[in-house]
Amino acid sequence: MIKARAIELCSLLSRAAIEGGATNNIILKMNNHFLKKLQEITNLDELCYSLQETLEAFTENMFEAIPGKNHDLIKKAILYISGNFSGELTLEEVAAHVHLNPAYFSSLFKQSTGSSFKEYLNMVRIEESKRLLANTDYTIIDIAVASGFGDQSYFCRVFKKYTGLTPRQYRQ
Repeated sequence: MIKARAIELCSLLSRAAIEGGATNNIILKMNNHFLKKLQEITNLDELCYSLQETLEAFTENMFEAIPGKNHDLIKKAILYISGNFSGELTLEEVAAHVHLNPAYFSSLFKQSTGSSFKEYLNMVRIEESKRLLANTDYTIIDIAVASGFGDQSYFCRVFKKYTGLTPRQYRQ
C-alpha cells in the first residue's frame, strides 16, 4: 500500500514538474527510473530516500527551465523554506528574505514550482513528519510541532490530504 502511495506521489510530482516547465521526456524517464527502482526497494528508509532523490531531480530539471535571475531567487527561497519550515513561516517572511513583494513572489513561486507557497510548505512539512513517524517514537503532537504545524488536528487533516493516511496509520 505504501508503494502504491509512492507511485501516486511520483505521478503528482511529475505532473507538477512538467507544469512548472520541466522537459516532458526527461521527467518521464526519471519517473520510469523511479518505478523500476521501486520494485527493488525493501524498506521504508530506501523508499523515502528514493522519493527524495526523485523530487530533487524533478525540481532541478524544473529550475533549468527558469530564466537566470528568477531561478536563483526561487532556489534561495526554497533553501530558506527547507531551513525554516518548522517555525511559523509565512509567505511575507520568505518574500522579504529574497527581497520581493509578497504578491509578486507568490506568483513567481507558483509559476516556477507549479505549487503555491502554502502547498509547497505543507509538502516539505509532511515529508519531515513522515520521516519522524518512520524513524522516531515521538508522539503525534510532538511530530506536528517539530514539522511546523502548531495544531494537531490541522496537521492530521493536511497529512491525510497529502498521503491518504492518518499519521497513526502511516506509522503502522
